[in-house]
This record gives sequence, C-alpha cells and structure tokens, in this order.
Amino acid sequence: MADVTISQLNAAPSVTTSGIIPYSDGTSTYKATVQQILSVSSNAYMVDYLIVAGGGGGGAGAYGGGGGAGGMVTGSTYLDPGTRYGLIVGAGGAGGDRGTLGYMKGKNGRPSSFLNIVAVGGGGGGSYNSERFYLGNPGGSSGGHSGYAPSWQFDTIALAVPGQGNKGACGSNYAGGGGGGAGSAGETPYTANNGGDGGAGAIWLDGNTYAGGGGGSSYNVTTITPGGVGGGGNGGTTALLPTGGTNGTGGGGGGACWDNNLRAGGNGGSGIVIVRYFGAQRGSGGIVSSAGGYTYHKFTTVGGDEYVA
Repeated sequence: MADVTISQLNAAPSVTTSGIIPYSDGTSTYKATVQQILSVSSNAYMVDYLIVAGGGGGGAGAYGGGGGAGGMVTGSTYLDPGTRYGLIVGAGGAGGDRGTLGYMKGKNGRPSSFLNIVAVGGGGGGSYNSERFYLGNPGGSSGGHSGYAPSWQFDTIALAVPGQGNKGACGSNYAGGGGGGAGSAGETPYTANNGGDGGAGAIWLDGNTYAGGGGGSSYNVTTITPGGVGGGGNGGTTALLPTGGTNGTGGGGGGACWDNNLRAGGNGGSGIVIVRYFGAQRGSGGIVSSAGGYTYHKFTTVGGDEYVA
C-alpha cells in the first residue's frame, strides 16, 4: 500500500481505498492501516459513531498490574454524500515479558481514529522490577500498578484521558492493581495477595459493552481476578496464566504473577470503530449489518508497525 499523509487522511475524498500513514498519539508514532466508509446517499444523513482504541497489555509476573482499556469516544455527526471518510483501528498492546532488564510492564495499546477524533490507546500495566517499571502507564484508561511497589508510589496514579477512560489502581504487597475501564476505575487488591478487578467498560447504543480494564495478578490464591466487563482480561495467579483482552473491544490484558518461571502479561484487545444510522444501507465499508431499524458498519481490521519517527 502507498504511504499517505495526515493531511490526505483529513481530506478524506483524496484518500484511496486504503493506505499506510505515519500516525502519532502524542507518545508513540505508528504506521497504521487506513480504512474507509463511503457515503453513497444523495443527501447528508446523521450517524452515531463509536471509536475504541487498543487496550494496554498486562504487566509481567512479578505481581503485574492489569492493562488499561483503550480510550472510548462516542458521538453523532452528519456524513456528506459522495464523501470517503478515513479511519484507523488500533491494535492491542503486548503483555509485558522478561527482557534484559527483567520483568517488564505491558505495552500501551495503539490509537483509533475517525473524523479526526483520536481515541488514545490503553496504558500498559506495571511490573515489580525496579522503580522504572512499578507504575502502570497513562493512556485512554491507565494501567494498574504492580504489587510490592514502594509506599511513595501508592499516591502516584497514572492519568487517564478525560472523557475516554478512568485510572488504574495501586497494588498491594503481592498483588497487582486493576487497569482502568471506560466506565469505572480499576480496583485495588481485596487483600495483600488477591489482585484488584479491572474497571468496568461502558455500554454503547448497540447494547454491547466495550473497553473493560484488565485484572491485577494474585499470589497463592485459587480465585482469579476478573477483568472488567467489556473485554478486560483476567489477572493471573501463581497457578494460572492471565488472559488477554478481547479483540474488538479494546479490553486491557490481565497482569501476571511470579512463580519462578516467565509469566508474560496478557495482551490488550484490539479496538473497533462502528458507524450506525437509521434506516436502510446508505454507505459502504466495513462489516455491514442491521438491527432494530439501524444499519451498522463495523471496522475491526488493524495493521501497521510501530516505528521511530
């Protein structure tokens, strides 16, 4: 696919069927796949839209925090007839693993975009390693802290993007905090060993819930820590691996627990863009369906690689 520029994406009619653009969410730069919805109506018409970014990956095991959900943005606008509108769906962030510096925090999810509106990727969960890695990352919703972080860090919560998500939670001695979700903040651990639940996602107009935070890890307990409703992955335990966020929801990945073996955090779920309008189909692009008198165009394809600008 040919490279196109941000200005070409913003001037949607000049964008071809698809393309690759250099794309930044303010913290990282990506090459992202551009998709389109083509308005084929004879008149402008009102649409509702949902934009969800990729969820953050959970922190690696030692006492990993849950990944934050991808930012969630909703609204309504008019589409002009005969116009192509470019959009991007963000991939989920990879769960933390064991690198040369030890157990790593999760990677942030990638942004999604439509109508020049950017939903910011979810923040990766923290991992008990060194002061550089304890804290969950900021993002659309921020990642949860690892367990066993120094006391001064308990008051240092990574920021979420206002209107897109909520904060992750602090950990405890042997348990990670839950990642934030679109509907609520991540939860702190129930006990010193039992991780915090992921924050709940939010319900959109299609009746589905999106952007749940990942659950924090637990140590020496048999009960898994649930991810937030809306695709958040479950936190791992000493005996069980964490689960990833659900693709197409922007859910955060679950944090992993330590057990003398490498335990990678759960990957964040990929994001989604949905456009709907009342009545029969008047546009093309994405997966088209109908329900309750509305036509839906759903976009779930992600692509492109992170690179240094």
